[in-house]
Amino acid sequence: MNVTKVFIALVTILLSACNGGSSSGNISDLLGDGSQRSARAYQGQVPLQIPAGKTLVVIGQGDMEQMHEYVDAAGQVPGGFMFYVQIHSDPDKLASRLASFSDFLALYPNAIPQIGLTLGPSPVWDTLAGNPSGPGAVMVSAGDYDEQLGMLANWLNSLSTVAHLRIGYEFDLLGGQWGPPGVFQDGYRHVVDYLRAEGVDNAVYIWHSAGAFFRGFDDSGPIGLLGSASPADGSGDTLLSAVIEAFTAVGDGIGNNSDLLPIGDFYPGDDYVDYFAISFWGDTCCFGESSPEAKQAYLDRTKEIIRDAQDLGEPIMLGEATPPYIGMTSGQKSLDWMNTHFDLVEEFDIRAIAYINLDWPRDSDTWSQPFWGGFWPDSRVQVSPETHALWEDRLSLPRYQPHSR
Repeated sequence: MNVTKVFIALVTILLSACNGGSSSGNISDLLGDGSQRSARAYQGQVPLQIPAGKTLVVIGQGDMEQMHEYVDAAGQVPGGFMFYVQIHSDPDKLASRLASFSDFLALYPNAIPQIGLTLGPSPVWDTLAGNPSGPGAVMVSAGDYDEQLGMLANWLNSLSTVAHLRIGYEFDLLGGQWGPPGVFQDGYRHVVDYLRAEGVDNAVYIWHSAGAFFRGFDDSGPIGLLGSASPADGSGDTLLSAVIEAFTAVGDGIGNNSDLLPIGDFYPGDDYVDYFAISFWGDTCCFGESSPEAKQAYLDRTKEIIRDAQDLGEPIMLGEATPPYIGMTSGQKSLDWMNTHFDLVEEFDIRAIAYINLDWPRDSDTWSQPFWGGFWPDSRVQVSPETHALWEDRLSLPRYQPHSR
């Protein structure tokens, strides 16, 4: 791939469009005893609201063996565990998957499930996998997966805890991985409406952005691409700084950070959202680790997106987080990433974190493919005594609810 050509193309598209267009504790203490189980607007209130100044700790993602290993290493059970559900799965496969979640959670009865729920097939990932697809949210809205939604509703109703649902997670990935804004909104609302009609009152509905860079349609896309393609030692920062300044000038001129698809375009509405979540990586894909200046640009854009969500009145979660390239095996760099992650939580009173504590290459060969450029490393906090000690130190603060018993 010619990185320069890709970068120039992205900059040209964005600029032309912008110029021409407009501590410990029981988890039940944090989440309640179940007597207020419902979605916020469904009951005209905000039940299950994690209090200001408190943060629920969730560990993932999906690899049950590695999540067990985290519990063994930490000596405590996190507040929740991350799983994924493909709503377009074959019903028999979906039934088996939900049963496996139940078996896992039975070992940790106070921990909640945090579910990343697809909105049908993704035009992004399914096409890359060789199965081209239109916007999955269209099929969801049409009722094509209502049988599977019924199965999910029955499973949710069987739980003795609440469940966090990231419906159509990373909705704005590359401009909209489940479809354009209106299509996504219809699909998201269909899921919520269906679950409510089936009597589900223990679900928390989460509207989850892909965050800086991976959105693709704001200045963090080309800036991040250039940052990843430039040397990590900062020798390319002169060009990077010039590009950041150019985009800042354009964004200031039109008042939208050069954002062609603001998150608000995808907003399903107050009646359907309990929390806004954002993915946080701290770096961009896929040509190698970025320089400190490029990483700062990623962090700055992350904060801007969070503020946009706060302007909509939504409390904030981190929907997914892991340190790309460096993992938890890179000494001071790993410690710096962890401190940045927790500092972000405390600056914005983030109510839940979802840390992907995963040896990515071990999880799947997919993550070690050369085209990722080493983006997915070993992110297990327990892999290094230094990172494990810092993790436990930061979680010892009163705001964090790191375990469920």
